[in-house]
Amino acid sequence: MILMSTLLLMACMVQAQIVKVSPTLKKGDVKTYLATSNIKASGQDLTVTINTTYTVTEVTAEGYVIDVLNSNMKVNNAESAVSRMLVAATEMVNEVNFKLITDKSGQVKSIKNYEEVKAKITAGADNLIDGMLKEMPELGQVLSKEQLKEQLMGAVTEDALIKSMNEGSVLTLNGKSIASGAQDEYVNSQGMKMKRFYLVNGNNKISSTATMNMTQDDMKKMIIEKVEQMAPEQAQMVKDNIDTLLESGMLKAEGSEKANYELGADGWVKTMTVENNAKLMGQESATTTTITRQ
Repeated sequence: MILMSTLLLMACMVQAQIVKVSPTLKKGDVKTYLATSNIKASGQDLTVTINTTYTVTEVTAEGYVIDVLNSNMKVNNAESAVSRMLVAATEMVNEVNFKLITDKSGQVKSIKNYEEVKAKITAGADNLIDGMLKEMPELGQVLSKEQLKEQLMGAVTEDALIKSMNEGSVLTLNGKSIASGAQDEYVNSQGMKMKRFYLVNGNNKISSTATMNMTQDDMKKMIIEKVEQMAPEQAQMVKDNIDTLLESGMLKAEGSEKANYELGADGWVKTMTVENNAKLMGQESATTTTITRQ
């Protein structure tokens, strides 16, 4: 009975431990990070490194303005076609200054200079698309340059960029009150609905595990949307045969994510590692990203 009572007390203490992530922010603060991503996709092993600087430039009534600047992006194995396209993609946002408007906890709410950011990204989109069509001429037989550009720009709307900041950067946990066993839901970069569970270890370490959380109808909708984007001429055929295709396993989708965060005394992320694995429509990818404060 004494042992059971002790274990119950310990369990209650773990459940009661809540970490409120709200980094210390004041005008003039500068935090610099180095991100290293190891990517396995399309039969290629690539490594991408990026330096990112976060500078608090304004204090507002609702929160702050944080300037985010990516620089010194490098991709190894530049001889591969996938690598060359990745270089072109990173150049679209390299040295582009994002002015993020946050609440008092540092959670991103909007982009102050979105039109300026959009113009700079648009200017680099043509180079990326030209490279894609050169490396994969068969792509031009399915989608026109205008259709490819429309898809690309759809991924850099203000909402999409805010989502990427709030789901895949050192700002990800900002504004959250996290306890062991807590969970939330989100949509990953492949369009999969995910459910994430948290574990708190002390006052500065948080880990999470996410798995795909989609109904059959969710799966059908996601696959049809993907086909409409990538091969519109096949969309009706897929719609007409979606049940058969799902049962065959040809359109099987899987996704998982594991993350570990260590917070500094100031509430900013000290280190974080995120592992993402996805399988969608026969294509597999695995990415491990480690971000360290410099």
